[in-house]
Amino acid sequence: MTDPAARPPQRRTTAWTALEAHAREGTLVLPRCSACGTVQYPLRELCRHCLADALAWTELPATGTLLSWTVLRSSLDGFFRAHLPWTVGLVKLDCGPVVMSHLFVPEPASGTAVAITLHRDAASRLVFVTCLPDQDLAADPRAKALLELEP
Repeated sequence: MTDPAARPPQRRTTAWTALEAHAREGTLVLPRCSACGTVQYPLRELCRHCLADALAWTELPATGTLLSWTVLRSSLDGFFRAHLPWTVGLVKLDCGPVVMSHLFVPEPASGTAVAITLHRDAASRLVFVTCLPDQDLAADPRAKALLELEP
């Protein structure tokens, strides 16, 4: 039996499966409404603004602003319990939506300009990751534990 602390959670929705099929490593790809231009996140089948069903996967700027953050000090999941404390944050993307993300920003401050990317975690699932622009994630031991990073 595999140690539950060895991998992050693997459950994802059908929409995340579609995101995985369209996302490329190092780029931010989300659906954009062809009728009104609204970027869709959380993922959905109809535009949250005009209800059109004309959504197209679009590469978007991978920048935003850190709105808030918190440190998790307990978890029911074995992976995160083994790596506590764990920092997560809310980032308002420059393209509009707000996403929850694993946060690898040393001494975070609300209002900080950040970069956001999609990375594969140790369970080979895409997760949002927030860091400072040009920050080397491979230098952070928590990032190395969660993500499949190039050596």
